[in-house]
Amino acid sequence: MNLSYIVAIIAGAVMALTARHYSVVTENSKIRVEIFGYQQALESVQARIQAKRELLQTQQEKLTKGAAISDSVGPAIVADMAAAAIKGNNVRLRDLLLKRGMDPALAAAARDHAPAPASKKGGN
Repeated sequence: MNLSYIVAIIAGAVMALTARHYSVVTENSKIRVEIFGYQQALESVQARIQAKRELLQTQQEKLTKGAAISDSVGPAIVADMAAAAIKGNNVRLRDLLLKRGMDPALAAAARDHAPAPASKKGGN
């Protein structure tokens, strides 16, 4: 075999490898651009998720605060209404309490034996 044939074969192999390398680098660049786009979209979605989590936390805090107020004030108000229904012989109020499952006599008795809740001045 002649040296020129060997050089030609090596040159052909180098050209083939160069073409393959170029196609791989080009495909790699396309994939990197696509991945960058996905990363941008992911960061955008994560930011929206974080904002929704903060909103949810704020709403949960409001619900918890409202439930605490309801638990502390609600029974006292119902007991006062029951006492007023019995004391004033208010049949409509007594019937309303009965309709909602509250026995006015029991509520008034509970009110008479329960300690008065501490009032807050200037609070929300």
